[in-house]
Order: sequence, then C-alpha cells, then structure tokens
Amino acid sequence: MAASAGNHAQGVALAAQLLGIKSTVFMPEGAPIPKEKATRGYGADVIFHGRYLENALEAAHAFAAETGAVLIHPFDHVDIVAGQGTVGLEILEQTPDVETVLVPTGGGGLLAGVAIAVKALRPDVRVIGVQAAGAAAYPGSLAEGRPVPLEHMTTMADGIAVGRPVTSPSRRSATTSTRS
Repeated sequence: MAASAGNHAQGVALAAQLLGIKSTVFMPEGAPIPKEKATRGYGADVIFHGRYLENALEAAHAFAAETGAVLIHPFDHVDIVAGQGTVGLEILEQTPDVETVLVPTGGGGLLAGVAIAVKALRPDVRVIGVQAAGAAAYPGSLAEGRPVPLEHMTTMADGIAVGRPVTSPSRRSATTSTRS
C-alpha cells in the first residue's frame, strides 16, 4: 500500500500487479485524474483522503495499523531513496560533463537519492533542490533545523506538493549536504 499524488502510486500499483498481490493507494483529493486512472489501471484500490499528501499519508498509516498492510512510503525510506538515486546515475551517464543538477524537491527522497549517487561519483557536481514558491517546505525546515509543516500550499506541480519534508536524520543530512 502507498500514499501518493500519483507517480509513486503508479509504481507501487504496477509492482503489486506484477507480483500478483493487492494494493491500496491513498491519494489526496484533487490528485490528477490521469494519475488516478493509471493507478487504478494497474489494479490498485484508490482511496481519496484529505487535501494534501500529508493527509493521505495519515490515512495510509492508520490503514496499515488497522489491517497489517505494509506501507511503502513515497520518499522517507532508504530503499526508495536508493531507487531514486538511479536518476542521478542516469544523469551522469547521459551528460558526463554536467556541472549542476537541479532536482524537484517534494519530501526530499528524490533529492537525497540523486545527491548521494551524483556526489559519490562526482563530488564536484552541484546538486540543488528546487521547490515551487507556494509549496516550499524545505527553507523553513532548514532554518529551524527540523521538519516544519506548511500551513497551506499552492502549486500546479502536484508531485512536489509535500508540506512536510523527510523526518529521518540520515536523509535530512544527505539532503542538506547538497548545498555546495
């Protein structure tokens, strides 16, 4: 099971389909219709909950506690971060002379994965996380030294509309260390 605005939802739904197991995905109300339809198309049961991803995650955690389902977090898990790192490897493979990589930053998993992979192979490359001004959870969280949830968000970029960044100290360190 998962919670996602759509991209992670589709990946989890497809993986469950390939494994022949049932999947349930919690999505925020207003998630893009094509992403919802694709997720259902891969066989997932989709449940809408709340306005933001954080609301869907809360419902997913409750569902997991109630049913024993395994929650595959969309960004705050070491395996997800490692998988996201493959994007960094592809960037280095396709553009070996890259000097700066801009990474859309929602919860921080993609940024952490890309930064770890890129910096491990090319410490000279700058990795910069970017956020939509109306959904920028990281600046306040970095200033406070802890995850600080946003009160509200406004962005058309649903995949990065995450109002509370990762909470894991190991990923928070990996993410903030990319500011070179």
